[in-house]
This record gives sequence, C-alpha cells and structure tokens, in this order.
Amino acid sequence: MGSYAELLKRDGKELEHLATDLLINVTSFFRDPGVFDVLAKTIIPELVRSHSIDQPLRLWIAGCSTGEETYSLAMLFREEVTAAKREIKLQIFASDVDADAVAIAREGRYPASIEAEVSTERLTRFFSKDDHGYQVLPELRATIVFAVQDVLGDSPFSRLDMVSCRNVLIYLRPEAQRTLAETYLRRRGITLLHGTGNLRFHPRCYYKPDGGPTEAWPAMTAAVTDLTGRITGVHRTWLAPDGSDKAPIDTPRKAMGDLLGSTVRIGVPSSVMAAGEGIETMLSLRQILPNMAMAPALSAAHLAAILFPPALRRLYIVRDNDPAGDAARDTLIERANAEGIEAIPLSPALGDFNEDLQRLGRDALRMGVRLQLAPEDVVRFMSPAP
Repeated sequence: MGSYAELLKRDGKELEHLATDLLINVTSFFRDPGVFDVLAKTIIPELVRSHSIDQPLRLWIAGCSTGEETYSLAMLFREEVTAAKREIKLQIFASDVDADAVAIAREGRYPASIEAEVSTERLTRFFSKDDHGYQVLPELRATIVFAVQDVLGDSPFSRLDMVSCRNVLIYLRPEAQRTLAETYLRRRGITLLHGTGNLRFHPRCYYKPDGGPTEAWPAMTAAVTDLTGRITGVHRTWLAPDGSDKAPIDTPRKAMGDLLGSTVRIGVPSSVMAAGEGIETMLSLRQILPNMAMAPALSAAHLAAILFPPALRRLYIVRDNDPAGDAARDTLIERANAEGIEAIPLSPALGDFNEDLQRLGRDALRMGVRLQLAPEDVVRFMSPAP
C-alpha cells in the first residue's frame, strides 16, 4: 500500500485512473419515480406558475453523471411550461467531476433499454430513435449546459431557482456513516449506505436485561414506518464497543412499537420493490441493486404481513433458507397475486444474502441474483461488475 501511495504521488495518470474507479455512475431516467411524481405534481408547477416570463428559469443539477436525471428534469419542466402556456426560457446547468460521464451526457445518446424507464409519449416527444437506441432531440438538448465541476472545490452556479443534488448527497455522510454502525456493517461486507436515512447511530442506547440493572451500549437504530412515512416503531441492534460485532448480551436485537404491516424503508418504492427479513440481509442485496427500493421486515412474521405500496407491480421476496422464510414467502406470494402484483422469490446460495456476501463475495452474489431477476430489472437496477 505504501509503494502504491508513492506511485500516486509521482504518476498523475494513475491518480486519474484511481479517481475514475472510485466514482459511482449508477443512474437512470426518473430514478425513484415517487420523487419525480412529487416534483411533477407540486414543486415544478409552482415554480413555473410563479416565475416571471421576463427571466429565465435557472436549474442546477450537481452530480449529473451521464445525464439521465438532468434530461428527466428537463422533460418535466418542458411539459409544465407547455401545459401552463407560459413562454419561460429554461437554463439548466448540469455538472459532474467525471469528465467521461459528462461527455456521455453531452452526447445525449442512450440504449433502447431506456424504454423501461421513459414513457412512450416522452420518447416520441423528446427523442429520435435509430438502430443504436435513442438520441435526445435538439429542442431539449439546447436547454442544458453540461460542465465538468468538482462541487467540493469549484465555485457553484448562482441566481438559481432550483438545485438538484441528490446524486451527490446520497454518497455523502448519512447518519449511520463514520460511526460504529458503519464499522459494524463494513465488517459484514456492507459498504454502500446511500438511501439509509432511516438508520441512525446512538452511542449510549439503554438495554434492560432480564432481572438485571439497565446497561448502556452503542446501537444502530432503525425507524420503522408505514406507507405514509409515519414512524410506527424502532428497531435496535446493540453493538460491541469497537463495532466489531453485536454486543455480548442475551438479546442484541429488539424492536418496539406498532410493527405489523410496517417496515424499515430504504429508497423510495416505485413499481418494483424488494422485501425481506432483516436489515443486514436487505443492505447486502442493495450492494448490487443500489437503485432498487428495499423493505427490511423485522421477522418472518412481519415480512408476511407487510403492506404493499399502491404503485407496486413487481415484488421481489428475499427469503432466508429456513422454514420461517419459506412460510413468509408463500404467504406473500398469495397476497401479492391476489392484488395483481407479480411476486418473484430471491433465494440465497447459503443461509441468507449477508452470508452470501461475506463468504462468497460480491461478484458471486451479483451472479446468483442476476439469474433470478426479470431481465428488464437487471438493466434498470443492477450495478455493473467492476
């Protein structure tokens, strides 16, 4: 490691290669559709209605990657400007530190697989199609300026009406990161923690053993919420003081509250979601499916009783290899089918997906899950192999 550090000091090209390898360019059109629904129905109409037609409406998308989110927002704004019959000029600035990603965004050419993400109406209005895929039309492309920029060091754009920076924020520090909770998860192979805003760390969480005095241990806590986002309970995992394992107590995991039907939620659910038993199991799956919404239930019984989001059309049931997991799977399949939801079980090679991640590695986990996904969901949700 020391020799490689010296090489980085001497070789600027190698430093550039390392920086490129560390960048995460996993994105898609209308990623997390629930977020875009809120934008389209509330925020964008208000911005367009209240904006003066004498001034351009200025947006900045920080961390634009290969451009999918930028073009998604541009389409929504163009649609609202047209619907409102207001001749407002759009000025959209999109930036990313990755020059290669910005070059792809500037070109505005995408594969035919975006048909799974962009409606037929929008493809017809904003894209042209050829044998190689789809090309953004000049009308939309002309509203956007793409630039290479490091948001941590370069000057920001100014006089803005809206800033979208979630592609940056999801990779910065959530509450569970840089704590003993992160140490605990990393030891289990879990390193990507974006979308885990419901996870928290408490340095001294009370634990009451049976028949003994109250103790205080570090803990990873998780908010349990219903479909509206209302917190109905909390789950606690008490940790060893160094974060190396769970605390050496009789019951290191406990949940309390109105739990039936609710789950811990990771990401924004859309038409596709995965639900399974256990936070670490679902976070393990999220390492290879970073954009799929996950719903960790707190037990097999709670998994069987989860409530389905209204827009859900395909449910991946993440089972553990045990009788309780089989029973929860069967109940969920029956319930989902009754509501017109396609249910697809995902089975681990070993006891659960965290065991697969730790013992078999991320590549083997990716390969095993890939074979069980619908082909369109491989394209939409699975991160590429390094």
